[in-house]
Parts: sequence; structure tokens; C-alpha cells
Amino acid sequence: MKSGVILLSHGSRSKEANENAIIVGEMVKKKYNIEPLLVTFMELAEPSLEDGVRRLIEEEKVDHIKVVPLFLNNGIHLKRDVPRMLEELRTQYGHVTFNQGRPFGTDERLVDLVYERIEELS
Repeated sequence: MKSGVILLSHGSRSKEANENAIIVGEMVKKKYNIEPLLVTFMELAEPSLEDGVRRLIEEEKVDHIKVVPLFLNNGIHLKRDVPRMLEELRTQYGHVTFNQGRPFGTDERLVDLVYERIEELS
């Protein structure tokens, strides 16, 4: 089984915000040697989740896709929209399995980063 990873960002009208998501993806790919890994967007930017899935399947020949949201909270996109999209993709690509990861939420590792941001303002 060949796996691929999609980091799913919300997407923004801000080019810089979208580029930051892509940079995070490149950093993860380099640090952990994850290939193939793509960054996709829910809205307002390209590529879409569907386009990323298509690319992983057609170009990279994956048969398992891990969708990891670059979201802080488990809002409507992650509760409703992404599961619906993945169900449609499962129907379209019956031979491919999909897993949806969790948002960052209250992960303890965020505490140090938040504290660093607080201290930057001192």
C-alpha cells in the first residue's frame, strides 16, 4: 500500500497566508522525509482537496491518503464538510482509502508556542 499525505488548510484571500501553509508543508516533508505530501485548501486558494487527491492518485499512484487538517478547532468544515468531501472521493476512487486527522485543538504542545508569543510582547 502506498500512502500520501494531504495537509488541509482553510485557505485565504491573503497570498501570504496561503504561502505560509505551503511552507509548513515543505518543512514537515523535509524534516520527516514524507513523500508524497501536498498542501491543499478548503476554499479561496488552490489546489482544492479534490485536486490534491486526484494528483496523489493519478501522478503518485497512492492507494491510501491521510488528510491532516491545519486547523486549530473542530468546526463545521471538519465536522461536516471534509467528511462529506471524503465520502464523495471514496465513491469516486473506490480502491483508495482515506483517513481524516484531528485538528490541533488543546494539544499540550501548543502551550509553549502560545507562551513564546506572549513573551514576544513583553
